[in-house]
Amino acid sequence: MQSIVPQKDGSVLSAATREEGNFDQVVTGEAISQMVAKAKEIFPILNDAQFVSASAGVRPGTPDGMPILGPLPGWSGVSIASGHDRVGIMCSPRTAELMADFVANGDCSRLAPFTIERFGF
Repeated sequence: MQSIVPQKDGSVLSAATREEGNFDQVVTGEAISQMVAKAKEIFPILNDAQFVSASAGVRPGTPDGMPILGPLPGWSGVSIASGHDRVGIMCSPRTAELMADFVANGDCSRLAPFTIERFGF
C-alpha cells in the first residue's frame, strides 16, 4: 500500500513499501522506482517533480498483530506501549487513554488483552 501525502512546505511524501521479516533499513533503487512510478501514475503533475530523499525504518509489530500495553513483569514501575506496527498513529489516542487510566488508578484489567504475558513472558 502506498500513501501520498502533501506537506505544508509544498513537497509530497510518497510512502511506503513493506518487507515482512526484514529488519534492515536499506533503501533500494527498486523501491524508490516503484514509489515514484506509482505517485506519478496517481498524480501526473508529479512527472517533473524533483526527487529529494529517501529513508527506511522498522515498524514495531507483534506476532499476533496486537500492541503490547501495560506493566512489564519483574520491573517495578516500568510499562510499555509498543507493537502497533503500521497503525500506531491511528491507535495512539486510545492507547494514551488506556495507559493514562492505568497509570492514574493502577488497574490494568482493561489492558489484559494486550499484556506481554500473552507471549509467555
